[in-house]
Amino acid sequence: TPSALAATTDRLLRQGVLVMQPHVLETLHRATHVVFDKTGTLTEGQPRLNELVLLGGASREQVLQRAAALESGSAHPLSRALLSAAQTVPPASCAVDSVVHHAGQGLEGRIDGQRYRIGSASFVAQLAGEASLPAEPANATAVYLGSEQGWLARFDLADRLKQDAADTIRYFKSRGQQVILLSGDANAIVNQVA
Repeated sequence: TPSALAATTDRLLRQGVLVMQPHVLETLHRATHVVFDKTGTLTEGQPRLNELVLLGGASREQVLQRAAALESGSAHPLSRALLSAAQTVPPASCAVDSVVHHAGQGLEGRIDGQRYRIGSASFVAQLAGEASLPAEPANATAVYLGSEQGWLARFDLADRLKQDAADTIRYFKSRGQQVILLSGDANAIVNQVA
């Protein structure tokens, strides 16, 4: 049994499954609930820009350049999505400094001496002012960009389901197990994935 458990644990590890304690393998068949994280588990974990909504007088190119400038030092998946989208436009030659991460809200920094914020609507509103914004999509995460002069853009970022996600969920349901989706994302996005 110890050899079988060691071999199974090793094989699972090579397939991306980390078994914390070997006894889990002996009791897994009795599980009544299966809890999935969303990002990177049921989805690819690589959000992409679905839509860009301009909210001010700046061009698509300008808002992508400013967003990329602010996000350039971040490893967050949403940052990577914006940096990837910005590769479709020429790089900006601007001076970016004083970038500060505000946990759960976004980033603030200076570009060519002007303050910018990128992140949630409420976070950007603290700098850009209150505004009547278009309705956010239910199937994407909305990331806003604004400056001291006002609102600039909304980036709608979405992650794709993995090809085998639906089959995986069906498998556990067919075994009579309750499937739970656990995520820190907005309810509308989680419901869309579900």
